[in-house]
Amino acid sequence: MSKEVTNDELAVMLNKQFNFINDRFDSLENNLRAEIQGVRTELKTEIQGVRTELKTEIQGVRTELQDVRIDLKNDIYENRRRIDEIFGELVSIKMRLEKLEERTQEDADALAAEVLELHKKVNILEKEINKLKLART
Repeated sequence: MSKEVTNDELAVMLNKQFNFINDRFDSLENNLRAEIQGVRTELKTEIQGVRTELKTEIQGVRTELQDVRIDLKNDIYENRRRIDEIFGELVSIKMRLEKLEERTQEDADALAAEVLELHKKVNILEKEINKLKLART
């Protein structure tokens, strides 16, 4: 004997299958949502860690640049101070040279030695100025 399935019975069977499939999709959707949320949380944590590391590195670079800036300012100040000092010595030497040139012929021998010494000193100081100017550029 074969039993015929009525439309109502078929509708009940289809409804049960539909509900079963719907429950499975809901379960899969919930699992996927949980997995996606977990990945999002991990990514946020990782990104925050990278941001923190970058901020630390940037602050370190800023500190180093500030130190370099201070060192450069100090070097420039020291070079200017030394150049001023050298110019002062040069002015003094040139004044002494002018006075020596005014001396009488009797002092010629002493004058020649002192003039040579002062010219050497002027050459050394002028070379040092040029060296400092080159180092500054």
